[in-house]
Amino acid sequence: MALQFAVPCVVEHQEEGGLGFGGGFASASATPADTSGFNFGSEFYLSPSIGFRLFVGDRLHLRGEARATFWKLDYPTTFTLEPVQEPGTPGNSNAVIPSGKLDEWTSSSWLQAGLGYSFSF
Repeated sequence: MALQFAVPCVVEHQEEGGLGFGGGFASASATPADTSGFNFGSEFYLSPSIGFRLFVGDRLHLRGEARATFWKLDYPTTFTLEPVQEPGTPGNSNAVIPSGKLDEWTSSSWLQAGLGYSFSF
């Protein structure tokens, strides 16, 4: 589920750009193959974007967009423990998260490019 807002900006007759901001809700159930104890659960996310359309004819246009999605992950306390099979030393930990910080903001970003055709009804 998501909600997105966009602010269009017409630069010239042949060009169009814009800024966007979206947010939503993501949910995932436990993965049977995951034995680490990590559970994504349900998270809200934020997704800013910027893009453009460049018309190369009356209806044909090139399109580009850059977007990033941010959400906060919470890790289980077992990620701070030393592995039983390969424990580290006091100065060189083998724990997944040696700092002990069990949450962090992470992002996933991507670029899109395409060729479009504008219809009118």
